[in-house]
Amino acid sequence: MEPVSEMRRFARLSVGPDYEISLEFKGREMAGVVLQNISACGCGVKVPRAESAGLENGLRLTQIYLIHPALPYVPLEATIVRLLGRADGRQEGYVLLGLDFVFVSPTVEQLLLRHIENKLNHRED
Repeated sequence: MEPVSEMRRFARLSVGPDYEISLEFKGREMAGVVLQNISACGCGVKVPRAESAGLENGLRLTQIYLIHPALPYVPLEATIVRLLGRADGRQEGYVLLGLDFVFVSPTVEQLLLRHIENKLNHRED
């Protein structure tokens, strides 16, 4: 079996509190969503369980914004491809979402890719 990093199309960057994400679902901005990692083709986010009702694998989210000065601030679309941590009846804690971006322009993809590669190689943008 290949290591996960070798199966990915693009490198993934684990991010800290200086990176944020804005998600809308059913016409409302979701509160408390935390960006965990990012690549040129998707991202991982933590969503409070209390905000996660209705989220499911295969669902398309259309109003996603990556919030960081070095990243393009454009609306992105993504499909939920992984949903971990859901527990019936529990409202505390988080669920983890794996999002795959869809319809990303080549320009935005290249900006994301360059930023991630620079950070992974410890270069500044």
